[in-house]
Order: sequence, then structure tokens, then C-alpha cells
Amino acid sequence: MVRIFGAALGGREDYFAPFTDHSIDVLRVNNYRLPAPDPRLEKDQLGMGAHTDYGIVTVLWADQVPGLEIHGADGNWHPVMPAEGALLVNLGDATARWTNDEWISTLHRVAAPRIGGTLVPRRSAAYFHDGNVDAVIECLPSCVSADNPARYEPVTVGEHLAAKLAGSRGGQLNPRATREAARLRSA
Repeated sequence: MVRIFGAALGGREDYFAPFTDHSIDVLRVNNYRLPAPDPRLEKDQLGMGAHTDYGIVTVLWADQVPGLEIHGADGNWHPVMPAEGALLVNLGDATARWTNDEWISTLHRVAAPRIGGTLVPRRSAAYFHDGNVDAVIECLPSCVSADNPARYEPVTVGEHLAAKLAGSRGGQLNPRATREAARLRSA
């Protein structure tokens, strides 16, 4: 994927190679199983709240069960059902930062998976490709101009991930994530 990104952003296919040759990659399996035989849910209960992924790109396998939703430019949540055998691709915050928001990270959530009003189990596997811990995320020269100055200060992948995790896991405010926070608030 990053070879395609490099070519599409006006560079070379190998543009991102120095940023990803020893990348932090994580595979996480999610099992949204039933909490009890006859669970009672709140009207708008979620399986996972609204968020963006932190790294460069996420490749997701999900079973054919509803629940995944993306936030559209129209301000609404839209269900996403993967085609049989297909993988879903989400851009992450590092890509948004590198492209100065020309490519924005995918704001998504998981609604309680229901079929015909009945809660059902749902499974997914997410592969997070985040980049080298020491790679500097800095707006690409092709994505900045006098009319479109850099929206983000340079930061290493390690610093970026540590701040994101401190926010999501420890509730610590990330002063470098004001644009991402504003998107979440508006959703």
C-alpha cells in the first residue's frame, strides 16, 4: 500500500521505504461476542466508539455482520459491509499528517452488531502499519504551498503513537492532535 501511496503523491513508489523498513506493525483480532444469553442494550450502544487509526494504513478483515460505520463528509454515519473475501483499507492519522490533510484518516466506529434487531456476534482482524518508530512525520513538500501551509509540526512515529495511546488509554490531552480531536467532536 505504501508503494501505491508514494506513487500517487507525486513521488516514487519507494518514497516511504525509509519510513517503513522496520515498521511498528500490529495485528489485532476483535471478537464482539454476546455478553450474556439475552443481553439488553441501550438504544445507541456501541461496540467501539468513534476513532481514527493512528498510523499510516490499516487493513481490515471483517465477517459479513453489520456494525462497522464510517463518518462521511455529509456529517452522517454510513454502514460498511465488506464484500465476501474483500479487505477494507483505512487511512490513518500519520498519512493525514504527511499529506497535510489532503488524505484524511478514516473516522469510524462499530455499532452494536444487530441483524433483524437481534444482537449477533461479530469478528474482525485489523493489521495496523504504523511506520518506523524513529521516522519523522512531516508534511510532504508536494502537499504544502504558500496558500496551503503545513498544518502539523514534525513528530516521530514513536512520539505520535505514544501521545495517541496516552490519550486513548490514559485520558491525557494530546496538544498535537487538535485537528483529529475537532473531527471527533464534530461527529
